[in-house]
Amino acid sequence: MSATTSARTRVARLRAFFHGRWPLAPNLAGAAALSLSLSFVAQAAAQAGSLVLGPREVYAFLVAAGTSLLMRAYDELKDVETDLKLAASGDATFATRPIATGEIERSDLVLVKWLALVTFSIGAAGAVATSSFPWWTAGGCLAIVATVWLSSRWFFWPRIQRDLVLAFVTHNPIAGVVGAALVAVVARAAVEPLVLMALIASSWFPISAWEVARKLRAPADETSYETYSKRLGVGGAAALLAACVVLSLSSLVVLALATAAAGAYLWVASAVGGALLVGALRFALRPSAASARLRPFAEAFALVATVGLPVALGIAHGVRFEGSA
Repeated sequence: MSATTSARTRVARLRAFFHGRWPLAPNLAGAAALSLSLSFVAQAAAQAGSLVLGPREVYAFLVAAGTSLLMRAYDELKDVETDLKLAASGDATFATRPIATGEIERSDLVLVKWLALVTFSIGAAGAVATSSFPWWTAGGCLAIVATVWLSSRWFFWPRIQRDLVLAFVTHNPIAGVVGAALVAVVARAAVEPLVLMALIASSWFPISAWEVARKLRAPADETSYETYSKRLGVGGAAALLAACVVLSLSSLVVLALATAAAGAYLWVASAVGGALLVGALRFALRPSAASARLRPFAEAFALVATVGLPVALGIAHGVRFEGSA
């Protein structure tokens, strides 16, 4: 095989990865929305007048995007053998995954991992250089790298790999670590404790709800793949999803009231979150393939939590670029 053919093959495989496992448009948009949401809330809560966009938001975006891509690369790498085994067993969910079809290879995932680390490092270096709280920012970025790396090793506890609930308890808080670090990156002034806790929760629990919602199945549809409904039962999984939604909504209420983004935004957030809660109740009472499809509702709720809030704040306070009058 020539070098040109090899390069084209690698490009095609990477294209398959970014198409099927980490689509660029939604993931980059999500990183930008999360960074803007945390920045705008921190500024609005401090009554800073019009909201500012500057280098800090760019560096926060690079940290968020790099972290997301790094977690995906690590997850793919540590699940290669499991995915191939489940695909071979006939599980349709895994049979079409790129690693099972040969569209991507392990070496491609390693390359993606290094690309993510470079992106994260650029963002972290810029964040520390421009932060109002450089030591907190540096510590937060180091905490992200440490927890993500530990999660890639299952925190050196093999049982986690076989227990979905333990994986949730140990891995899901990474979203909170990322949120706390990003607040240190974008904050231009100290944030009140209640607002800080709500900020972290707003970046954490919508992701928790999405994580649970995407691993629900009716009893008749369960396979060897471990889902929350298989591990906790239909009622337990629905209750866990509902708890994540309630915690998310509570944090959004605190943030909206603290930043003058109340009103229409709270109605929208409550309506979308309420629809997800109703869906969880429906699944608990009448589990079926149809009632288990709650992932779209969870994604809509996450969209409202991450994109809707900065939009509402931008409308309420106005936005300007840093350094402009």
